[in-house]
Amino acid sequence: MTWLSRISTEWIAWLNDLFKAAGWVLAVPAAISLFAVWVTGRELERRRATETASLRDQARISQEAAARAEAEAGQLRRRLALRHVTDTQRATILRELAPAPKGSVLVRCVLGDGEGLAFAKQVADVLRAAGWTVGDVSQGVYSGTNPVGFGIVIRSKQAPPPGAEVLFKALTRAGLPIGVAEEVGIPADRIAVTVGNKPSE
Repeated sequence: MTWLSRISTEWIAWLNDLFKAAGWVLAVPAAISLFAVWVTGRELERRRATETASLRDQARISQEAAARAEAEAGQLRRRLALRHVTDTQRATILRELAPAPKGSVLVRCVLGDGEGLAFAKQVADVLRAAGWTVGDVSQGVYSGTNPVGFGIVIRSKQAPPPGAEVLFKALTRAGLPIGVAEEVGIPADRIAVTVGNKPSE
């Protein structure tokens, strides 16, 4: 016999009802607690996901801003940098012009443009080293707007003077940004290398 056998049936029934009631009483808070855990867990996940997405957006915006700043800084450095003939470019020009017939060229720049004059003198120096006939750099005043950039000027592209094509190829292969322009007033057999004002970009 167990200790329960000593308790009357009425007491057993009462205890059973009591435990059932207690179970329901305890089950309701437990259910509420589980529901609250589920609800707050979902909200916590949502907020963390939102915060993570916000951090990603902030990081992306910061990276884009840094990239723009670097690009702008690079543009500013290029605008402020002085044009010059590098040692590699000089070697390339000398190599390209070495087997070609030597010619005569006029190197000119804009009067009052110190940066352009320094660059023009470097160009003239390397052409002289290549065996070409080059006088002193000519500085001139241009009507209207000053030339911009760096280029070979001849009377006609259809009938270029001797040496113009090989000079253009040598300067191009050296990586110097050079163009070709026509000028009616220049002698047909003359080549002019014109150093204009430095481009803004």
